[in-house]
Amino acid sequence: MMKKIVLVLFALFALAGSNLSAQTNPNRTWKTKVSDALGLMPAPNEAEYDRLMNDLVSTGAEGVDMLVSMFDDTNNVPVSYALSGWSAFVSGPDREQARKEFVDGIIRGLKKSNDAEIKAFYIRLLQQCGKKESVDVLAGLIGDQRLGGPALTALVSNGTPEAETAIAQAIVAGTGDKNALAQAAGDAGIDNEGVETALIAWVGNDKSADKSIYYALSKIGTAASLPVLSAAAANANYDGDATDATDAYICLIEKLKADGQDKLAAAEAGKLLKKAAGAGAGHAPRIAG
Repeated sequence: MMKKIVLVLFALFALAGSNLSAQTNPNRTWKTKVSDALGLMPAPNEAEYDRLMNDLVSTGAEGVDMLVSMFDDTNNVPVSYALSGWSAFVSGPDREQARKEFVDGIIRGLKKSNDAEIKAFYIRLLQQCGKKESVDVLAGLIGDQRLGGPALTALVSNGTPEAETAIAQAIVAGTGDKNALAQAAGDAGIDNEGVETALIAWVGNDKSADKSIYYALSKIGTAASLPVLSAAAANANYDGDATDATDAYICLIEKLKADGQDKLAAAEAGKLLKKAAGAGAGHAPRIAG
């Protein structure tokens, strides 16, 4: 029995040594590197993770396309782990060329896929590592009922002027879900007269979107938004409500002050405090000095 155990252990160690030798063989093809990496996912520690990611990145566009072709379900743990890890790895410093190769591959996969869940996964990858090269494909999905919200979130994270322009154009054109569009405008801080005008025009048309619209106007609004938020705060009795209108009104006043419009902000703050006191608001609105 002991002899049999020794032979089994010897075989296991020999197999492990063989695998290690195969994984470190400098003559491996890109296909072998991808297959080896998938067989070792998820990585047990940071050093192994870095080694596997460097291996994957070295396969370039072919490796990305191979993984994308294998990704037929979001429950495909090894492939999803490899793609997510690759996305995070190339988002680091000094990996710009590798990042572009990966993003281009994910965009190819996104365009080819007909599965909404897989497309949403690819969008999340682009949210992490995409830059201006991913804007067009994301902008093209803003009007999609299922994918419009994730696409807008990715564009906000993108942070490039091209991404902000895409969001602004969608808002002005009214393309997509108004709630998600308004949220994106506020999150991205899009300073655009046409966007503010469009958002003001949306108020009251879809009550479910009003909270996001008020939030956006509080972040990007000018004096033109004061009547809208003042009226909304009055409807809320200058207290808390589901739309957070009073808080949005206060934030806009503070924004105008920060923008150097001290007199206008002070006058509006005085009106707010007076009206809130007259309405018997549950709490006195606080405005930064």
